Amino acid sequence: MSKPEFAHTPTTLGELHHLPKPVLLIAGASLLLLFFLYTLYPAFPTAAGKSLGGWTWLACNSYHGFLHGRLVLIIFPWLIYFAYLRSKDLTISPSYWGLISLMIGFSLFYSGARATQPRFALFGAPFVVIGLAHYLFGRKIAKTTLFPAFFLWFAIPIPGFTPWFFNFLEPRIFSATVNISPFIGLDLTSSGPTIIIGETKVEFGIGSFLGHRSFWFLILSASIYANYTQRSLWKKLLLFLSIIPLFAFASSCRLIGIFALVYHDYDKLARPNSTTTGSGFSSSFPSPSSPSASSATSSKNLCAPPRPLCLRVKKNLLEESREHPNNGIGSDSPFARDPPIQSSQKKGHP
Repeated sequence: MSKPEFAHTPTTLGELHHLPKPVLLIAGASLLLLFFLYTLYPAFPTAAGKSLGGWTWLACNSYHGFLHGRLVLIIFPWLIYFAYLRSKDLTISPSYWGLISLMIGFSLFYSGARATQPRFALFGAPFVVIGLAHYLFGRKIAKTTLFPAFFLWFAIPIPGFTPWFFNFLEPRIFSATVNISPFIGLDLTSSGPTIIIGETKVEFGIGSFLGHRSFWFLILSASIYANYTQRSLWKKLLLFLSIIPLFAFASSCRLIGIFALVYHDYDKLARPNSTTTGSGFSSSFPSPSSPSASSATSSKNLCAPPRPLCLRVKKNLLEESREHPNNGIGSDSPFARDPPIQSSQKKGHP
């Protein structure tokens, strides 16, 4: 009762042309049905894209910080092909046990369609891939599809996850880098997001100095590399999780490089009137010290895409503090502002 009736013909996956015609017809029809169901069928008429594939492609965008999800959809067919190469010499042994995984996957798809939640259907897609391979080709061949199937989970856009993760990681990397910099010869002091290097004040705007897309690309690359180069599960997990400290170290080195450029008076790369493409500098985002910046950033920080590094370099700090005592370094707070205009000082009241 654990195998279909057509399983009496032993063969390998690399010899599909030797399979009985019913098996070939079932496999071909199943693949076409799944392709239509997951990419073309408008199961989510009120969602963008209407079909699951269309919604996933549109939802994985730079605005939500999940642009890497489109890369996952492109890589997935290649991973299935690699799984075929690794298992083409294995004996095909179809099993009815694969129907359990298929039922789980299709149940999640149906639940997502009823609740208009495409994420439920995308969450169940790996179970459909594994169940189909198990039912048609057996348990050993289904095991080779585990990684390609669950790799699809990287394409599930989770609202707010990317901003939350990098808002958690960024201040810790920034603080650690500032504390380490004096030990390597960089004379700097910090006050919140303001760094004073020599006679130069550098203000880090509410944004990000971390490469978000680079991080996700490293995560995808590390998962693929760990799966195909290691056999033990703990080695795969260790190699995969090591990306986070390595990424933090690389980001810290990037910050130290920025501090060194300013320390040696190479601040033309960050002058306020120009933007250097590819270097991480930008002057388009308002500084936290400006009144308009606090309101603009507080309302867009949780939903807006990660901003590039914002540097505003100001020299001659003594002269600046004398001209604007409430905005200088000598003020009680780096975010101090000019006092509000009294009613008697408004226009028309000398």
